[in-house]
Amino acid sequence: MFSLNVDESTNYNVDRILNALVRYFDKDREKVITHHLACKKVNITTANVLMDTLRDILTSNNLQWRQVISILMDNCAVMPGKKGGLETRVKRKPFLLDKSGDTVHMMSNAAKALLSPFGTEIQDFCSDISYDIDKSPKQKEIFSEFQSLLHLPPKSLVRPISSRFLQMLDVCTRVEELIDVLVVYYYHVVPPNEEHKYRWMISQVLQRNAVSVEERPRIALLQRQQATASRAGTQANRDRKARISVLFT
Repeated sequence: MFSLNVDESTNYNVDRILNALVRYFDKDREKVITHHLACKKVNITTANVLMDTLRDILTSNNLQWRQVISILMDNCAVMPGKKGGLETRVKRKPFLLDKSGDTVHMMSNAAKALLSPFGTEIQDFCSDISYDIDKSPKQKEIFSEFQSLLHLPPKSLVRPISSRFLQMLDVCTRVEELIDVLVVYYYHVVPPNEEHKYRWMISQVLQRNAVSVEERPRIALLQRQQATASRAGTQANRDRKARISVLFT
């Protein structure tokens, strides 16, 4: 007897893959075991096709439906459909004790609905700085040097993902931890005629992190080099820098 967990994914060839996991109690090891049973390509994902694919997976592993005591699926339309979904068809199996949707998917769908009225400015800002720094080995090295000059421990940004409710707190917490180095690193996005308005921010950061007189010229040189490289970049890069400039507003 075992429980079955079914989900779909997409591989690098953009083929849809049906994955099946099983969980069962192993008497010899005296614990619950999770095992990847099989995965099959199913680019036509109708309820009928999925049901046939599951039956083939079970049969090829010398298993039968009557051994399945529960099944867990995600909440895409073809899975829980009220009339012809896979869940509806599975419910016809009288021996199943439980049939439910994946709680993580449920939380994701609820969170998307909850957050839909709100803007994505914070997420967009975090995505911009993550892309701006992490996508370039050179910029990652310069960012790391700024951290070293500010006597800060080396830390990387956390890239936002689409399921923002799962990790935006981590993303924002890391940005807050790196705010000093971000201010110094992105000082070059401030227009030259407005730099004097924000020099106090740089001074505070340098003082707060006990940057020595000998270290400050190196920081100033890196900032000038960053400004020169930024002006020579692509329009997309300049647009991204302009959005990042909200750091100083």
